[in-house]
Amino acid sequence: HTYGDGKMIVLHREKAMCLPNLSEYISWEYPDGSLHHFAKTSGSALQREVEKRVAVYERLHNGGITCAQFAEDGSVFVTGGQEGDVCVWRLEKEGKNRHIYLQQRLCAHTCAVSCLAVSDQHKVIVSGSEDGSVILWDIHRLRFMREIRSKLPHTPSSVAVSDTASSVVICAGSEMWVLTMNGVPRAGICVENDPDYFSCAKPVRAPEWASEYPVFVSGHCNGLVRFWRLIPRKLLKPKGTASIWKPIADTEGSPMNMTLDLLFECARSHHDAVTCINMTPDCQVMFTGDASGSVIKWGGAKRSSHQYPKWAVERKDRHPVDERILRSIFAQYIRVEMGEDIVNGTATFILACRIPKPTNLDRVLAASEAKPSPSDITWDTRRTYSQFAELHQELERHGGVDAVLPQRKNVGSDEKSGSQLAEFLVKCLQECTARQSAILSSFVQVPDELQEISDFLVDES
Repeated sequence: HTYGDGKMIVLHREKAMCLPNLSEYISWEYPDGSLHHFAKTSGSALQREVEKRVAVYERLHNGGITCAQFAEDGSVFVTGGQEGDVCVWRLEKEGKNRHIYLQQRLCAHTCAVSCLAVSDQHKVIVSGSEDGSVILWDIHRLRFMREIRSKLPHTPSSVAVSDTASSVVICAGSEMWVLTMNGVPRAGICVENDPDYFSCAKPVRAPEWASEYPVFVSGHCNGLVRFWRLIPRKLLKPKGTASIWKPIADTEGSPMNMTLDLLFECARSHHDAVTCINMTPDCQVMFTGDASGSVIKWGGAKRSSHQYPKWAVERKDRHPVDERILRSIFAQYIRVEMGEDIVNGTATFILACRIPKPTNLDRVLAASEAKPSPSDITWDTRRTYSQFAELHQELERHGGVDAVLPQRKNVGSDEKSGSQLAEFLVKCLQECTARQSAILSSFVQVPDELQEISDFLVDES
């Protein structure tokens, strides 16, 4: 469990924090199937010498507890049982005594419950079972909603709900699935090697990560940590690592329109199977734990030595132009010419930019606070080859591009060099994503007028 400032509390797999105060926890690691409630009496960490057992609850499940999960607001506590039942409880404090009340026992699984997830935003409980099924429950009405997956080849080891993408991610041995809340498969992938099997997965909840394509983090039995993004299948590029995983067809045998694309694999990894993944609320720091009890911290203040180029930092907070405008209009009217001067021995290139006058200009002028001229909007931007290289680096860090930047030794001071760089820039503009559009609009220094009317130009494009 993590705090907003990046601090964390590490617990055994058969323990769970009592949210939201994080000063108490429960444990079900006892052979008699009982649930023990502990509270912290002093100190700043959950250490054995400062813990106090405040309550013991017995016979919550006939066959014992297999997993448990608190809602983030602490309103309910959910447990999974050895006999396949899911119980929803409410913990209440009455004076010095603590009591647990059963709200509802939910029955649908035929084997032991293997994993649980509770979503406060969607008000649902997701449970996975050894029978290969994954079920969605209504947390308000406390009843069965739907079975979103059945007959999985392996026992589900992890289920998680993405609040930003309104989807459920499931890990079950060799397979990882992303489904909608209605149970419609969006994408699925399969790994071929046993050590590479999925052990857990977590969606990245930060809006800047998931505004266009949702991002997921997976932990594996061999200790690897990988980042994936959910993209249209047509955007999937062949990669050298494609041999270790492959997309899964839907139930009818036809490929799905979406697929999971491997963004990157973390350089460092665990020596044992990754058992949990957690992030701070701003998703700037990630913690991963493994079966041996080791915890690795990723990110934070020293998460990267990368320095943003000056042209990107100066306009970093500007709202990007709609990427559809860059693809369909802007890319058709941009060219690169040799500059008239050489600064510090470095040749400069002029980006001649132009936006054609839209036919709906009257409506644009009426609806926009900016008052661009009815004539074509034109402007020039000067860039050096090193700045083109910085652009290529930034685009690679945010999803990559197919465009190939000509090598420096092949770029001279003639018109041919300008055409080579123009071809590279046009290809970037034509294929840019929403995240990349902010980088490209900063690079070409799109004026304020176009920033204001970009929403209206979309209709024309």
